Amino acid sequence: MYKHDFRNRLTDSRGPDNVASRSTYDNLGRTTVSESYADANQDFVIGAGELRGKREAKFDEKGQTYQSIRHNVDPA
Repeated sequence: MYKHDFRNRLTDSRGPDNVASRSTYDNLGRTTVSESYADANQDFVIGAGELRGKREAKFDEKGQTYQSIRHNVDPA
């Protein structure tokens, strides 16, 4: 299952293993937040308890990544 935003960018996807991914983009089409979830009930309504991983990227005025953040997630 795939979902796209109004600019036709892939924002949500889920594979047969029920692992869902969500991406957030800035106005230049760069991925700023990437999250992965265990979507056990396959309804694609993602709850906070289903979060398994999160990464963020921040860009400077030249478009270069100046900070990349990888969050630790407690699956409990």
